[in-house]
Amino acid sequence: MFFKFQEFYNMIRCQFNKTIKTLRTDRGGEYINNSFQQFCKTSGMRHQYTCPHTPSQNGLAERKNRHILETVRSLLIHSKAPHSLWTHALHTAIHIINRLPTRKLKNKTPHESLYSKPPSYQHLKIFGCLCYPWLRPYAKSKLESFSKPCVFIGYPSTQKGYLCLDPDTNHIYTSRHVVFNEQIFPYHQTQSHVPNQNSTNTIPPLLLVPSSLIPPHVQQQQPTHTSTNTRSSPITTQPDSIFTTTNLTDLQTLGHPSTEPSPTTSNTQALRNTTHHMITRSKTGHLKPKQILNLTHQLAPRVPTSYTQAAQHKHWRSAMSQEFQALQSQGTWELVPSSPHQNVLGCKWMFRTKYNSDGSIARYKARLVALGYKQEFGLDYTETFSPVAKIPTFRILILFALHKHWPIHQLDISNAFLHGSLQELVYMK
Repeated sequence: MFFKFQEFYNMIRCQFNKTIKTLRTDRGGEYINNSFQQFCKTSGMRHQYTCPHTPSQNGLAERKNRHILETVRSLLIHSKAPHSLWTHALHTAIHIINRLPTRKLKNKTPHESLYSKPPSYQHLKIFGCLCYPWLRPYAKSKLESFSKPCVFIGYPSTQKGYLCLDPDTNHIYTSRHVVFNEQIFPYHQTQSHVPNQNSTNTIPPLLLVPSSLIPPHVQQQQPTHTSTNTRSSPITTQPDSIFTTTNLTDLQTLGHPSTEPSPTTSNTQALRNTTHHMITRSKTGHLKPKQILNLTHQLAPRVPTSYTQAAQHKHWRSAMSQEFQALQSQGTWELVPSSPHQNVLGCKWMFRTKYNSDGSIARYKARLVALGYKQEFGLDYTETFSPVAKIPTFRILILFALHKHWPIHQLDISNAFLHGSLQELVYMK
């Protein structure tokens, strides 16, 4: 830990011409030692410690550690990679986080804040996907393959390329020339081919007998000519017809085999001694579709949840200004001195994005509302009412207008809720 911090300290001074003035850590053994304390004194850096069992005093670092750990966990779970690759997932997570915009930097990325230029996203690939690096220099002869299937596990810190893991030899290749298949994940297939050790040789119940129970190596066997059973040939050559040519009595025989010899006994015994092979997407060729809608959702503009977030964008500031002007023009409130005996409610900005029929943004709407949940029933109010018509009411009105042959007009009233007359006194700050 001490040597890594020295490398980080020297990198900050050399690359960015900055000095670390204060370091805040917990009282771990990697920080409380003679070498670390002597280095802080020599460099003139203040070393602050948090109180025992009080990680909240170093909340910024703790929250970032949680962010990184959650990203690492997501990468490993999505790719089903083993936990032994957690260090590569950690470096990949940091590589991605440094290229994501953050509100603390005014929607800039950490990479742009450090290097004064926006990062590139063209080189980003999905962690754990299938890749084929160019391995011609590693070939021992001209007849060997110049590539082999590997697993993408990250980006090297000192080279412009990709890290490709050979799952057979656990050798990591660093190459710039790599072909990716981001729809296939090798560790998904590895786990799907692991046989179930707890499986028994008994025939499953009636409702658990699938048509895929017949494995491929039984299907390829030649039908025997010594048996007089006419249904043995469809079972060995056409597994899909097992349920079309077998009645309910035969299926019950599969679920509860009898002791009497029957023509289907040999077939049932063959099914008992076989292994059920799992059918994966890679075998059938049916790959999981890409999450296109999810990508659209991520690219859609986010609706702010607070005034601080909305004030950072020009269109939301304009929407709040229009709302405030409407409140003043309608005479919504009167300024009065506050009293300690009054139940003064707070207020909150609510934001919403309205869209046109083609999906384009129509307007940005902001509404200033009182925190009504702080009112007490029976003391501040006795009943609630919302002047919103239900769909059946609209249908009755339209039906009545059609019956009378009346024209129907539609209009939109801006700030319609401000035109209501409030009889009760409500104090808001």
